[in-house]
Amino acid sequence: MIINVPSLKRRLVAVGLLAAVSWMNFCCSDRGSYGNSLPSKLDTLYEVYKIDSINNHYLIYAVFDSIKYKIVSKKVEAKSGEEIKKGGHYHFKLLSLLLDYPITPGPRECIRVDKSTIICTEDSMPNIYSALNIEGLYAKEKE
Repeated sequence: MIINVPSLKRRLVAVGLLAAVSWMNFCCSDRGSYGNSLPSKLDTLYEVYKIDSINNHYLIYAVFDSIKYKIVSKKVEAKSGEEIKKGGHYHFKLLSLLLDYPITPGPRECIRVDKSTIICTEDSMPNIYSALNIEGLYAKEKE
């Protein structure tokens, strides 16, 4: 059997390009997002409906367009920004924590944010977030 090397290389390159394009399409589409997809509007206002705490972290529960979000913020003394209050509306820049922290074994997806704190997803909130513009219980000024 004789193998035409240039033809084989072209086929491998074509298959590789097809796989890369398919992967990018999957990752960048709503089907490829993990848990709740984040709103794409720049001026999205999340409404805070509950604030709780566990150990050294605040749990900020917010809703946008009927989708609920659990946002974790470390308890720190903020120096500036708008205090986050129940019933308030805020521009949050959310990031999924399920992608950054190891998931603990169990019936729900849970993350360990420090030695003594484990935070889990809920049926109505299949993801856990942090926000780039939250410090403690304060939303930082718009940049």
